[in-house]
Amino acid sequence: MGLISCSGGNNESVQTPCEGVACGPGRCEVSDDRPVCACDPGHHAEGLTCLRDGTPPFDPCAPNPCMHAGRGQCSNVQGRAVCACDPGKVEDGSGQCVSLDACEPNPCTAPHKTNCSVVEGQPVCACVSGYVPQGEACVLSVPDDHGNTPAESSPVIIDAPPTGGAFESTEDVDVFSFQAQAGHIYAFTCNPGGGATDCRVSLSDAAGQVLAVDNNGGTGFIVYEYPTAGTYFFRVSSGQVGTYTYRLEDLGFDDHGDTPSEATPVTPSSTSVGAILHATTDVDVFSFEAAAGHIYELACNTSAFDCDLVLLNALGTVVASDTTHTTYARVRVELNTPGTYFFRIQPGGSTVGAYTYRLQDLGVDDHGDTLATATPITPGTSGVPAQFEVSRDEDWFSFTATAGRLYDFTCSTASIDCDVYLLDATGNVVAADTTSTTVTRVRRKFTTGGTFYYRVVASSGWNVSYTSYTYRLQDLGVDDHGDTLATATPITPSASWVPAQFEVSRDEDWFSFTATAGRLYEFSCSTASIDCDLYLLDSEGKVIVANTTSTSTTRVRWRPTTGGTFYYRVVAASGWNVSYTSYSYQLQDLGEYTVKVQ
Repeated sequence: MGLISCSGGNNESVQTPCEGVACGPGRCEVSDDRPVCACDPGHHAEGLTCLRDGTPPFDPCAPNPCMHAGRGQCSNVQGRAVCACDPGKVEDGSGQCVSLDACEPNPCTAPHKTNCSVVEGQPVCACVSGYVPQGEACVLSVPDDHGNTPAESSPVIIDAPPTGGAFESTEDVDVFSFQAQAGHIYAFTCNPGGGATDCRVSLSDAAGQVLAVDNNGGTGFIVYEYPTAGTYFFRVSSGQVGTYTYRLEDLGFDDHGDTPSEATPVTPSSTSVGAILHATTDVDVFSFEAAAGHIYELACNTSAFDCDLVLLNALGTVVASDTTHTTYARVRVELNTPGTYFFRIQPGGSTVGAYTYRLQDLGVDDHGDTLATATPITPGTSGVPAQFEVSRDEDWFSFTATAGRLYDFTCSTASIDCDVYLLDATGNVVAADTTSTTVTRVRRKFTTGGTFYYRVVASSGWNVSYTSYTYRLQDLGVDDHGDTLATATPITPSASWVPAQFEVSRDEDWFSFTATAGRLYEFSCSTASIDCDLYLLDSEGKVIVANTTSTSTTRVRWRPTTGGTFYYRVVAASGWNVSYTSYSYQLQDLGEYTVKVQ
């Protein structure tokens, strides 16, 4: 052992390991480059301190210097006091000691032993309500009346009176088993009581696959049609302690098949037939033979559930349906292809029950739906009743028109929007009225004769309660005045007004008169509300003067410089409708036009 000291040639001081060490009764020495205390006789070294022999070891934690709240645990680390958090506390991110919940997350996961409490900072697991300790396990405080698994299930007696059961704890599950016959429908009911208000029921097969569930609260109820025979299980629970009654009923076979191959054949009738949907999975399928061109109406009526009705053809394609959320469903359709059809009745919601169904043959359409099947009609003064048997039904009519005559066709309904189209012999639309009204009209002057067609369509608003309409075709005769220069009506000046008519929209009436040079002529047109336009033309049809102002009274005043034949062209410019067709005209000779010079 030796003492080491160094000094450089530049007299700079060099710090030694013993610098700053006070050993007390002794001196500091350097050993292996580390400071140690060489104590005087009767003393010994503890760390870097010399203590008298027989003195107790130095304890930096006595007295305890750890005074901060929650940090009262002192440890001697190489002669220094180190403070740590108290038991049940941990240091958070800010360096504070905070309480530790030993039950978060819950370490108690054993069956029925999930109640956790903290005792002296440690989690203690206990049995849940309704269970008591048995060794390390928790068992029911009272015996379970029915097993909780399929292996422990209780057999159910089919069609027995309601039998009592109990939910001994909130976690209790009772499992029942029974043997089902293929094709039968069984109904299982669980009614809660004795403190329990809900009865939750599920149905599963022998493989554990869940087939149906009722977790809606209150009475648990499952009706199910079993396609295959075998063992099935009902699982009953509540989440509450209480009692219940259960019952299993065999409802027998389904009254009607669920597929087209199992469909019940029916024939049209005006009488409704009773049936029942046993479960939300139940579907009743019926078949019938349709005649080409006949109209059929299918109906389902019930007070118990939302009835959906679907019509299919032999290929299974949906032809029509009524799946509105009502207790009454109806489908009315014209079937142009004969053969076998099917209609399917099914619940549209979670409730089922009894219903009635009806299939009616309403016969053929009263009027054809095409140009080839149009009904021939002749002009008359009375309306003829007809029907739109189905939605968007079309009725076609044919008639023979005479050139130069005016024809008026009307369709009148109570509430349906009726559209009318006039077509020529090739099926091209000549005129139409598709305004959204219950009375529609097409009035037209036919310049050529021949066969024409009226197509009447139930455009919108149709339903089975509003199918009727009336139609009428009228021959209004010929136009009161020609529409061209060649067919103009000759007139002479007069002080009187002459009545006339605009028989159709934008009708033109032409008049001819002989004018004397130098005289002043005035032609007037007066209507109740139509805009009447006037044109004065020469013998070649060239416009000399016009008045096209938008008024119901129009006037043209003119003095010819040469005499001869001239023409007035009167046009129903706008505002025309069938209620406003009349007008009056007047041609006046106002005498010679002179200029006086004084």
